[in-house]
Amino acid sequence: MRRRAFPTSIILSLLLCLGAAQCPLAQSSEPDAFFSPGEAARIRTIPQDELASQLFELIEKADREILAVYYIVQNDDTGRGFLARLIEAAKRGVDVKLIIDGIGTGPFLQITARTCALLVKGGVKVSVYHPKLSMIRKARRRLHNKLLLIDRREAVIGSSNIWNWSSLGRLFESDVIISSHDNALEAPARHFFEIWNSSEVVETLPPAPVPFNPEVPPDTNPLTEDDVERFVREGRKVRLTPRSHPFFTRGEEFDESSVVYLHDGAKKRSDWGVFPTLLELIASSRKTIDIVNPYPMFVERLKRAIGEAVSRGVKVRIVTASAEALGSEFAGVRGAYLSQIPYFARTGLDVWEFQPSYLHSKYLIVDGQRAYFGSSNLDQISADYNLENGILVTREGEYSGFIRSLETEFEALLRHSVAAVRDGRSQLPPRSCFGLCQSWRLFYPDLSASEFAGG
Repeated sequence: MRRRAFPTSIILSLLLCLGAAQCPLAQSSEPDAFFSPGEAARIRTIPQDELASQLFELIEKADREILAVYYIVQNDDTGRGFLARLIEAAKRGVDVKLIIDGIGTGPFLQITARTCALLVKGGVKVSVYHPKLSMIRKARRRLHNKLLLIDRREAVIGSSNIWNWSSLGRLFESDVIISSHDNALEAPARHFFEIWNSSEVVETLPPAPVPFNPEVPPDTNPLTEDDVERFVREGRKVRLTPRSHPFFTRGEEFDESSVVYLHDGAKKRSDWGVFPTLLELIASSRKTIDIVNPYPMFVERLKRAIGEAVSRGVKVRIVTASAEALGSEFAGVRGAYLSQIPYFARTGLDVWEFQPSYLHSKYLIVDGQRAYFGSSNLDQISADYNLENGILVTREGEYSGFIRSLETEFEALLRHSVAAVRDGRSQLPPRSCFGLCQSWRLFYPDLSASEFAGG
């Protein structure tokens, strides 16, 4: 008789709740969801070694409104420089709102209660999505969006979080700045406020307690304007020196006639949002699917869509992070990836592991005609739990400069990768997966595993 296992969702929830952003909370309400039509837009690629400087410059030139939503805002040089500029903007009269994930920004990626209090005292309105303990039953559902919207004229969208790992090039990222021809990016603004006004977030409100000294009650350690000014000065002094690679995308601008802003609702749905759109994209393929994604641990409905595409004669190529890079994040993630190598080989997918750094970009190109670009991974967590966003670009006429630039970058990534699976065979040496490596079953409980033969 098979012994009944302890529910993995409970274990995962408890693990996730061990650490997160901790800020004083107040409840809010929830509006209806929406979807946005395509419109003409200008897309400007961000060279990764200029990511922080371009983000900072956008914040500094804002004169009316800044809306930011991020999975991770780290309390490191990049994060402090970012937050210092948000406070400066608020002090010059800009309406600044920031949504952070309650667990992505912790446990060791701490924005502490003190940092929250500094932001609030500096005039920045801060909300937290599913903070730990207060919403333990929702711990698996994370806010994985990446969005910075400036005066509803320019929006930064892509794979990067606000931390040194992205801005200094330790991760290979892809991000763009989008501007609308009519200077009104209302779709991402509506998306932001759908989350901001929902019951899924809680807002920090003054006076924010500051429990940074457990020996002294919070109310005897009030923050002063001098504390805020010191935080801003220190953030302004940050000097970042990103690593640069010859294959980094250089800054280019493209006028595109069909751009759709994609996003999930404040409450994840299985029949609507980013992941169902990706399934539709794959179902529409006729010749090629090129995927760049760090976590190709496909759920069954994605495997079915890919399998049907391959049966139509579609060539599928995937560039992903190396097993070693995934293992440096967590052994269980490496185990989940290795468990899928036999599936990739059986299905006839070509899989390449990027070597120079940890690949973290997320985009998908179908037939050179349509492309998704944004925050979504291709694993169960993004498919079923995380809120994601991005853009869908469709080629109108004979040419799309942006899609062509993604194709060019894809070929460059291939040149700096080694084959993991090719022509239906694993190219990897046999690798063991014991102990923590098997913990992927906790994080991907619905992922069907294959034997580790040949990889």
